[in-house]
Amino acid sequence: MVAFNGGLDMLLDDRSPVKERLVNFLKSMPNVSFIACGNTLETLAAKEDKRPPLIEGVSVTQVGVAALMDLAENDWTIIRP
Repeated sequence: MVAFNGGLDMLLDDRSPVKERLVNFLKSMPNVSFIACGNTLETLAAKEDKRPPLIEGVSVTQVGVAALMDLAENDWTIIRP
């Protein structure tokens, strides 16, 4: 799962509205990856004067949308809420 813009909030350790569910999911489904957009993190860091912490186990890609495009080119299905 790749999150960017407003969707990134669910991956932030200090404010995720679904933190407990996400942590439990990460433990029970080790084959699923959660990836945060680095550009969105940089924007938040500039607004808040610090980079917000991610939930443990979440990785970062520099450009979230580009990561989605790469996955789509490799026949992954992109689902948007």
